[in-house]
Amino acid sequence: MTGLFMDDSASEPEDGYAAVGETIKYTLAITNNGHAVLNDVTVRDASLVSGGQSTLVCTEAYVVEGDGVVLASSLALDAEVTCTGFHAVTAADVDNLERHSSASVTAVDVYMTEIQDERTVTVGLDQVGSVQLRLESTYANKGKNATTADEVKYVYTIENNGLLTLYNIAVHAEGLVDIVCVNTDGDSVSGSSPGRVEDLAGYPSDGLAPAGSLTCSATGSVSQAEINAGAKKDTVTAFAYHEDTADHLDSDAIKSEPATSTINLNQVADIDMVSRLTYVAIDLDTALAGVGESIDFEVTMTNGGNVDIDNTVVSNELFKNDAGGYNLDCGGDIPSPWLVDTSFTCTAMYTLSQADIDVGSVSSTTSLRGEPASGGFIANSSTVTETLHRTGLLSATAACTMPDAGDIGHSAGDHIAYTIDLSNTGSKVRDT
Repeated sequence: MTGLFMDDSASEPEDGYAAVGETIKYTLAITNNGHAVLNDVTVRDASLVSGGQSTLVCTEAYVVEGDGVVLASSLALDAEVTCTGFHAVTAADVDNLERHSSASVTAVDVYMTEIQDERTVTVGLDQVGSVQLRLESTYANKGKNATTADEVKYVYTIENNGLLTLYNIAVHAEGLVDIVCVNTDGDSVSGSSPGRVEDLAGYPSDGLAPAGSLTCSATGSVSQAEINAGAKKDTVTAFAYHEDTADHLDSDAIKSEPATSTINLNQVADIDMVSRLTYVAIDLDTALAGVGESIDFEVTMTNGGNVDIDNTVVSNELFKNDAGGYNLDCGGDIPSPWLVDTSFTCTAMYTLSQADIDVGSVSSTTSLRGEPASGGFIANSSTVTETLHRTGLLSATAACTMPDAGDIGHSAGDHIAYTIDLSNTGSKVRDT
């Protein structure tokens, strides 16, 4: 009975994580456990012996022939030979996260019968993929009042700083458009969505190799909500996967630390007000103001700043009512929030009194107060005066009466009775 036994073992990476260029040590122990001497003992392992080159070193004399190591002498009963070899870890090994090695030994006994044994050993090459993201932003309108027409330019760099080739790379960022990326080889990658970078035209189909990078430029806009908040804050995260397949779980994603950008936005709160009083005359011939006639009032207010305004209150003492409010018709509820570049109008009607006519004019002051999104309070007022057409006229009529003189006629010293009637025919009260 003849027998041949081989035991194959391999070392694990010392720190638990494999890197390209690190070595795996293989130990092959060959034992003659039969009852006959063995000749032409040949050890084969394609990763250790190939094309006449070998990293195997055996405890007995040997020669390298083709893809095997052949012992120079016979292997006696119960004898053992140990061969050790080394394999340098490749990028493919790291990507596979393990390395399979198959070794075999063959021999011929004294009866010219070929016998063999083989072993396969797997070394786990644990590895943590890593992707890094750097983000820079440029705001051309810095120092000026922000508008929703402003643009922000971004440059973000995706770096594979691990040892695994990365696929299905994606960048999660809201509002970025007009993306153009350039990879390590200088190839341009362009698109209009910040989603899967590899969906953009020209992305290398073989993934992003270790130490490779993509540098991308993009454009973002400033929103009204960001102006109200006083800052534009962006957070961008890169995602990648070790395997080149669309069938993967989000839990398998290799994620970068979020990269952030904060741009302070200049805020300004401003209110424009335009008031108008219109006298409505009853006597079109004279156009003189009269008690009970009316004046139409209108005030238009515009949010002329770049932030929305809340809790806006409009008041005008000329139209204050007994309940403490104001008889102003603002077309419904005053808008809250009061949006940028929008207006609302309040109207009212005022009835003239004699006191107004005596003064000769009517003045109306409208006050507005609100709370801008930038904080604090903002207030403004508008005063308008309508001059009243009036006149101060007196008319007089006089009559005289003489006593009856009888037959003798009038003589010096007789009395004449006078009556004078005065009337205020103007539109104002006369004191004297």
